[in-house]
Amino acid sequence: TSSAVLYVHELQVDEKARRQGLGRHLMAVLDEFAEAARMEKVMLCVFRYNEAAVSFYRERDCFELDTSSRFNAAQQDVYELCKWVGAASSSAAVASSPQADLPLR
Repeated sequence: TSSAVLYVHELQVDEKARRQGLGRHLMAVLDEFAEAARMEKVMLCVFRYNEAAVSFYRERDCFELDTSSRFNAAQQDVYELCKWVGAASSSAAVASSPQADLPLR
């Protein structure tokens, strides 16, 4: 089965603008858009070596490794992460597994 997905290919915040809430705000706007468009999840890519970004997405915005993605097994440099939104987020939270933990390099 396929899901309606909002896919973020690239999101960059200039170093001078970081740690001021802009990333959190951008992610909130994406969440609102995904819910309004009745998307089931938001997906994005993040470089594996970018520990600050991986931490931001996982800890502050509840993204996890997309275990259904063949991309993650094939890629060496990038994680594909996902987060369920709206009504799907509560059922996905119950079904999430510890296998979704990301190793940090």
